[in-house]
Parts: sequence; C-alpha cells; structure tokens
Amino acid sequence: MQQPRTANLIEVALPVMRQLALDIGQSCHLALHTRGQMVVVARMESGEQIGFSVRVGYRRPLMQTASGMILYAHQPEDVRRRWEEMFDPPIPEAEMATLRARADEIAERHVEQTPSHFVAGITDISAPVMRGGSAAAALTVPYLKKIQPSASTRETAALVRKAAEAISEQLVEGDSRA
Repeated sequence: MQQPRTANLIEVALPVMRQLALDIGQSCHLALHTRGQMVVVARMESGEQIGFSVRVGYRRPLMQTASGMILYAHQPEDVRRRWEEMFDPPIPEAEMATLRARADEIAERHVEQTPSHFVAGITDISAPVMRGGSAAAALTVPYLKKIQPSASTRETAALVRKAAEAISEQLVEGDSRA
C-alpha cells in the first residue's frame, strides 16, 4: 500500500468513500487484486449507530466476492487468464466457463449486486474504479438490510457506481499531471 499508485488511489478514494457512507448510511471499502485474491486496502465506516464493515487486510478468493468479480470482470482477457493461473485451488474448466460468462455480464452492467456468501442479511454492492481501461480497485458496500434504510439497494448501487466513477476520474486527472 506504500507504493505511490496505491497510496494515490487511497488518498483520492477516501473523501469520496466518506461522502458515500454519509449519503447511504452504510459502510464501504476499497479492494485490490493480489495473487488471485481480493484484499481490502481501505474502509469507511457508516455514521449510523448500527452497521457492518469489513476490516482492512480482509482477503478472499476473487471468485467468492463481489469485489473480486468486479476486479476480474474489468480486466483484459490476457490479465484474466494470468489471474486464473493464481487461483488456489484451481477451478475446474466447466465452473470456470460459468464464472467467465458471469464476469462478462458484470462488465456490461458495471456494478455487481449479490447476497454475501459469508454473512446472512448482507448484500454486496460493488463497482469498478477504473484506471487505464481496467479495474484498479473495487468500491464495495456490504449493504445491511435495515428496517428503515437511508437508501434502497437500487439507490445504493447507483451511488456506488457514481462514487467509483468519481474516483476513476480523479485518478485519470492525477495520471495526466504526473
């Protein structure tokens, strides 16, 4: 995380993440790819009394999380194949074909919304932070279903995508000044 591009990404993302958490009343986090897994590198807590957040350093295989699928879906084909070689354990070809098709659908939508595979009552909503034509990171909200939510899952998905696009735009501006 001390590398300049990663540090710059986090510096740019944190204010946007703070505003997103305020707007939706939910926490959010930023995840990167590392060795076939996604890892959370930054988080922003909700300002609400009750919430759910994911710790910095949390890791899971790419294909088991919304963040990981967003990262994978928004890569060129050669990068996808290189990442697939890192999956441990390897995924059988039939299952891999299904995951590739799902990734293509996610890439068209630019947002992933799926029930958490790890926590009941959480819907993971994730969008790509783009840099140079591929996902540099995934911005994700672990959406906790509340009796009186600040924003619906549909509204949250739109706001997550908008926030990810705002971070992406700032990265492009920063890259062009460098």
